[in-house]
Amino acid sequence: MKMHRTLRSARGISLAEMMVSVMVLAFSMAIVSQLAIFTTIGTVKTNSRVGGIASVRQALTRINSDIRAARGFGDLYGVDAQRLNFPAAQNPIYGTSGLPGNQPAPPWKPIQLSPSCLIIQVPVLYQDPVNDPSSNRYNSAAAENPKNGFPMMMRKNQAPNPANDMENLDTIVYQVVPDALHPGEFLIQMMRFSGVQYTDIDSSYSASVTSPKTILSGLVGPNLMGATGTDPPPIFSYLGRVPRASFQHNNVTSGKIIKLLPTASNVDNILGVGIDVDIAKTDLLSANSATLQPNFYGIHNETFVRSNRNVVLNNFTR
Repeated sequence: MKMHRTLRSARGISLAEMMVSVMVLAFSMAIVSQLAIFTTIGTVKTNSRVGGIASVRQALTRINSDIRAARGFGDLYGVDAQRLNFPAAQNPIYGTSGLPGNQPAPPWKPIQLSPSCLIIQVPVLYQDPVNDPSSNRYNSAAAENPKNGFPMMMRKNQAPNPANDMENLDTIVYQVVPDALHPGEFLIQMMRFSGVQYTDIDSSYSASVTSPKTILSGLVGPNLMGATGTDPPPIFSYLGRVPRASFQHNNVTSGKIIKLLPTASNVDNILGVGIDVDIAKTDLLSANSATLQPNFYGIHNETFVRSNRNVVLNNFTR
């Protein structure tokens, strides 16, 4: 017995033992590699989802900021049905000259307030350049000008020659357009058209953005029943109160906020906007893979205006 153990120890392990050890090692490595792959896939999916949600939140934060600052929706300079269009024929800035750069160009459609096109008008606010961090005259040590933040007026009989003194407004447009690079997907794009910039008033002004800027991609819904793949998703819903005369007729509780389909008769009743977006983000694990699986997720958001309609600055330079 002692001799047998000594001989076996001198010869080392047997071939059968080595094969069993190799099989056990290979099985263990396969399990570890699969765990590593699953962990990587999970991390990529999580990062993709977090990044996608972050991009949506960032876009919605931008839109929400404009909605909260809105003086109204559509073109406030317009009359009757023109209230829903931009520029309205009565718009003293763009109504006769048209939009800069002959916008909108395809795939943009004529700008009209709708569930797939949001038109926001915000007051042009006075901003002393020395208090404006984006100005080359900014001085962090300068005292705050008490006029900062007051809405400004357009002057009667001064370019662009409005018939009366009226509020000076910037117009911001968000429109859903097809994504030419990804059939079946859509983009949210933005353009901004500045109000009148008076050279004799020392103020900073927001610059126009007349070339559409994409603020969100990967939009796939929501879609209405019967919609085709080229119909833009109706992501905007308008919230407001129906006219008081309609409360009794329709048995609607006075003061109740309801969804409105914008018309010339109710556009001034809009107090807020709901936004619903369905986003598809693909996990790009392999650029040549034909089986890429997109992640779908939706976000709902509601924002109401908060601007004071009664505080307006009379331009102090005449």
